Amino acid sequence: MQALVISMADQIGTLTNQVEQLTQRVAHLQAKLNTTSQNSSKPPSSDPPGAPRQKVTPSGRKRGGQPGHPGKRRPLIENPDQIVDHVATECDHCHAAVAGEAADPDPVRYQVSEIPEPKVIVTEHRFHRTLCTACGQATSPVVPEEISASAFGPRLETTVALLGGQFRLSHREIQRYLMQQCHVELGLGSVPNILQRVSASLERPAAEAWDEVRRSAVRYVDETGWKEANKRAWVWVAVSEKATAFKLATTRSAQVLRDQFGTALEQGTFVSDRCRSYKVIAIKHRGICHAHLKRDFTKMIDWGRLGKQLGEEALATQQKVFTLWHRFRDREITRDQLKNRMTRHKTALRKTLEKGATHSKSPPKLRGMCRDILEHWPAMWTFVEHEGVEPTNNTAERALRKPVLWRKGSFGTQGPRGSRFVERILTVTQTCAQQGLHVAQYVEQAVRAFRQKLAPPALIRP
Repeated sequence: MQALVISMADQIGTLTNQVEQLTQRVAHLQAKLNTTSQNSSKPPSSDPPGAPRQKVTPSGRKRGGQPGHPGKRRPLIENPDQIVDHVATECDHCHAAVAGEAADPDPVRYQVSEIPEPKVIVTEHRFHRTLCTACGQATSPVVPEEISASAFGPRLETTVALLGGQFRLSHREIQRYLMQQCHVELGLGSVPNILQRVSASLERPAAEAWDEVRRSAVRYVDETGWKEANKRAWVWVAVSEKATAFKLATTRSAQVLRDQFGTALEQGTFVSDRCRSYKVIAIKHRGICHAHLKRDFTKMIDWGRLGKQLGEEALATQQKVFTLWHRFRDREITRDQLKNRMTRHKTALRKTLEKGATHSKSPPKLRGMCRDILEHWPAMWTFVEHEGVEPTNNTAERALRKPVLWRKGSFGTQGPRGSRFVERILTVTQTCAQQGLHVAQYVEQAVRAFRQKLAPPALIRP
């Protein structure tokens, strides 16, 4: 009996350990199953139908413009291309015929805008040989490289580039659109050739945008997945006040930051998430995105009773942080008041994180996350101390929406040449928007300058 009891005790101990391991495994899988865009970096499009959404309290107001809202109308053009005068032919009172010219000095005006039917202009260049009067030999004129470089004009090539790069149409859809709308017969293989020529013309403007980002005081940086030759790649973005620059790389490591920024990593402020790649930047030059922190605090709630308690405490404190920031942004309080009033919220949040990092019943994932956040503690409050720094990295995330949509609608790029076009066209189009430049006009000017071996127009305004 004594031997049996000892054997059963050993077996109970073994089973108890197995139960604890399986319990942790179930909790891990349950947390993984509950991962949504609200508690991770997953996009909202990946959420299952029953995933919880952010609750928005209905205001009770009807949709559309509210009472007192100033209406907006399309302004009338002072010099329209055509004017058509309409006069009444019958009196609306006695129905008698009305004769004579219009006598109203201020008629009611309606303007209708229409797009003229596209028409492609084909220019044939003929180079004639002439006979030399001295020696009698035939001489042929030199064909300018601007003509021999392509069978398509700069405006047509710009249209192809913007259809593919800004509006994300496939090569076959570009071919079909040009045939149906512009009556241009374009071979499917001509599309990538045109994109490469436009890419070459945008090399220097894209480099100009990167130079502007490097010398800026504040940059918002982020990255997202991509495919190059069916292999994993990454789209990096850096956004400053005047420019947005993209880089496609085959790695997510810190080497990309070193290559693109060099010594600029030791200057200014970089706002990002807590990805390990950004640890190459000194903590005094960093700002941590509080939107990512909010998702992490939401994730804590699924990690047991302690995680639920700490996650809810952290979310409540962060809500107060954002409320205070919004008051500062709306100029209700000064920066000094922001600093003073933020102190108590910083103290409350640090107390919550330290409890999660040191508590004996804290799960390993909860403990690790709290310790990681505390390692970035000074960078979490950069927006409080420095002018021009936002508490979130939404600026960079908004810039990444276009490559994300591009990625979803295609298989990425098939090689480095295609990747260079993607990063350059994204850089130029988004920077043009920041600079107030007409995108199509700028790209066309850059293509013309490249054909004539001239410098492209300036992308960054002084």
